[in-house]
Amino acid sequence: MLGLAARLSDPRSQSYPQSHVPSHSRGTRHALAVASIAFALTSTAQAQWSATSLHPAGATNSRALGTFGGQHVGQVDGEAAVWNGTSNSYVDLGPGYAVATDGQYQVGQDAVNHPRRWAGTQATGVGLPYGTWGGYVTGLDLGIAVGWIYLLPHSAPDVNLPASWSVSTFSGGLLGTNGPEAYLYGVSAGTGVGSFRSTGGAGMWPGLVETNFVDLHPVGSTQSAALDLHGGTQVGWATFGTKHAGQWSGSAASWVDLAPTGSSESQALAVFGARTVGSATFGGSEHAGTWTGSASSWLDLHVLLPAGYTESRATGIWADAAGSEFVCGWARNASGNTEAILWRSMATGSTFCAGDGSVTPCPCGNQGAALRGCPNSLEPLGARLVANGVASVGNDQLQLNVVGVPNGPGLFFQGSIQVAGGLGSTFGDGLRCAGGSIVRLGIVVANANTAQYPRPGVDPSVSTQGSAAIGGFYAYQYYYRDTASFCTTATFNLTNGVLLSWLP
Repeated sequence: MLGLAARLSDPRSQSYPQSHVPSHSRGTRHALAVASIAFALTSTAQAQWSATSLHPAGATNSRALGTFGGQHVGQVDGEAAVWNGTSNSYVDLGPGYAVATDGQYQVGQDAVNHPRRWAGTQATGVGLPYGTWGGYVTGLDLGIAVGWIYLLPHSAPDVNLPASWSVSTFSGGLLGTNGPEAYLYGVSAGTGVGSFRSTGGAGMWPGLVETNFVDLHPVGSTQSAALDLHGGTQVGWATFGTKHAGQWSGSAASWVDLAPTGSSESQALAVFGARTVGSATFGGSEHAGTWTGSASSWLDLHVLLPAGYTESRATGIWADAAGSEFVCGWARNASGNTEAILWRSMATGSTFCAGDGSVTPCPCGNQGAALRGCPNSLEPLGARLVANGVASVGNDQLQLNVVGVPNGPGLFFQGSIQVAGGLGSTFGDGLRCAGGSIVRLGIVVANANTAQYPRPGVDPSVSTQGSAAIGGFYAYQYYYRDTASFCTTATFNLTNGVLLSWLP
């Protein structure tokens, strides 16, 4: 017992205007047998982040374009796609591509650029109205999709009209017809952002009402576009000789330039809470990255990828209630093809790798309750590990507590990484969540179906036993005996994982 020894093809060949790349993010299951690849962390600055490939087995090109509520959408080899956090959760939605999800619906285009809506499967795909008009859907929130439409066939100059749709009732409407070349790219809580050619660029439509238009075009810029918004923040880009990523807080004068030092070009594509995502180009190579309100806050996510990936872009962002963050996008490999990527940052002290169906499925296809491990012979909800107290190297008051386990021996252990980027892998009757360099904290016999570490007066502290470093991120888990006939022939199971960062 207790022996513990993973947008579309080329951005220069997409069918929609390249100065207005749809992003956003407000994803489910065609099983392809491929394990998600978890990429190693490389520096202290990126220590809490991990990257996982969503690229399905046998695919040539894939891209993730939007994310929300644990779903991710995009395209795989010309087919609209939705994922639930792993490469083998991929569902083929049919020809086209999906750009946004609100957790219930996915929206995007079919193969001939007609707006389309899905509800998790190809069979639920329905075209959004506008008859002989073509168009693009670019954003989705709370059941409202936004984009623009144009009259077919294309003429010069085109007349592009901002539009919105209810994805449940299949109704739609125009945001007025007061000028050509108007686009909507993102929507949040009933407000849309985009660009309006006659005003020079970026704009916002509170309430999705034409007369409420707010000009966001920064002074001194020759062109701009607002691509996404959340709360009181709008993000996009503006041209000052070259394209600069930036954000606004409701007015043109509020523009904040996010272009990182040393970058030749940058763009902000999506925002959620305090975090903005997009890309910046260094030495001719585009790098996915994030900001938290200033150019100096730039965090390069490209460095988390293995050697051989030549460029990358982050296109969508979502955060859960615990503060864990999920960024989707793509990276180009050494063969020149693109692969959908999911970057994650787990909140300190947060639960990850739960056996509740949100990550790798439990070994027997069963699932426990949210935030718990896979079911065991005693507790169908699964055993749960929680961390209480303060994780401080200088004043360690941390205690690891387990409930819902059969009485008997179990091992509290510490890992240097999250297995498969936090998705876990099947092990016994459960999921192994903590991996890398393993430290055995101590064997504790569960009593009254609970266990704790350290036991007062018995065990050394977690930081002492685990040799925790200040600022270090570690994963914790409890591995316990379950000899009753249950699930697989294995006689052991595990709790969920907990991720902690150690304070001074």
